[in-house]
Amino acid sequence: MRLINEVYTQLCVLIVLITALLFLFRRSPVYHILSDIEIDTYEYPSEFHEEFTRKLVGNVSKDRLNRLLTELSGLFPDGRYYNSEYGYRSALYFYDVLQGFTIKDPGRFTVSRFDHAKRRQPSLIFRIQGRTDQVVVVGCHIDSINLNPFGRAPGVDDNLSGIGVILEAMYIFTNDSLIDEELENTLEFHFYAAEELGSLGSREVFAKYREENRKVLAMLQQDMTGYTKGSEERGLGKHFGVVSDYSSVTLTTFIKQLISKYSSIKYLETRCNKVCSDQISPLMSGYPGAYVLESTIEASNPHIHTEDDTLEWINLDHVEEHAKLVVAFLAELGFNEIRRADNVQDFVNFGYYDFLVLFSTNDTHRLVWCVILFTVCVSIAASIYSDLEEHRTATERDESVIPLAHSPRSFQSHQRKLSKAA
Repeated sequence: MRLINEVYTQLCVLIVLITALLFLFRRSPVYHILSDIEIDTYEYPSEFHEEFTRKLVGNVSKDRLNRLLTELSGLFPDGRYYNSEYGYRSALYFYDVLQGFTIKDPGRFTVSRFDHAKRRQPSLIFRIQGRTDQVVVVGCHIDSINLNPFGRAPGVDDNLSGIGVILEAMYIFTNDSLIDEELENTLEFHFYAAEELGSLGSREVFAKYREENRKVLAMLQQDMTGYTKGSEERGLGKHFGVVSDYSSVTLTTFIKQLISKYSSIKYLETRCNKVCSDQISPLMSGYPGAYVLESTIEASNPHIHTEDDTLEWINLDHVEEHAKLVVAFLAELGFNEIRRADNVQDFVNFGYYDFLVLFSTNDTHRLVWCVILFTVCVSIAASIYSDLEEHRTATERDESVIPLAHSPRSFQSHQRKLSKAA
């Protein structure tokens, strides 16, 4: 009886600990991704302002991109890890660069820092105000990482190449000689902190936007835009890799139309099969997001997250194609009136692995408590199992000697059976 009472007590403690563990999971900002997330849908243009957009696209400069990437790769050879001094200084450098664009028209062009409480590196947002506060976003990430913690992380393809694309688009859209009419929708150019650790910076940005009920019409992520050797070796030819999972279906369909209209290279669909860049952040907050990278995932740059992610692997023609796509994206969505598509539904699904990755990177203290609770739960469960096995063994042993423990008559009957057997 004492053993049963001990097991019962342990079982009660186990239930309490499991309840606490589930409470910590449910209180996580990423718990909601375990359910299907409905994405806002919009009626993206089916007819394009082709003459105007081609004029803007034609002003994208490969020479300008070359000078920019050469300069940036020389400025940050050691890396831009989000919680390091280099990572912090790189964000301050880009903030000054964005400030330089505001001089042209301080009333319409603004830049802001989005500080993150637990991270040194801030995210940066450059904004061109339109007639409405509906926002079209293009994004990239500032930080870089090396999987070897003692190695440098130059991060040229991942992701100075994406930064270069966004800055080139900014140059086009802040040039009064190219654009002399007011935007219908507001454009935002995002530079995110801490993408490499689970899109931490962009997740906070879009969570804040949803909290403030902002309307985000579309978000296009630029991350890794310059490597083509893998495509050529596989006989695929130069192409865009259009991510088909972890993207808004309606927005991705529109982007494919843009590529067919304004790009000189084709697109191939590809799958991340896991959370893979900052476009997951608008999706997590119910906004349409899409990701176009340099190639299919299988053909993409094998040198990322190493010391070898350098300028020598960058194909500037390919970076230029990405910049043209971004300019076309901003032009067609920035100057058109965009309405909600209430009759169209779009959903995104995240997996349990995605949840564990995002949960583990979101809050270290919560993760530590969960690991402790889980370890204690496993220990108690093992103890309960051991006690129950001990109880079962003892019961079987007792049952094997029951005839000897019964009344004298039972004992005599047992003796007779033994005599007959003899």
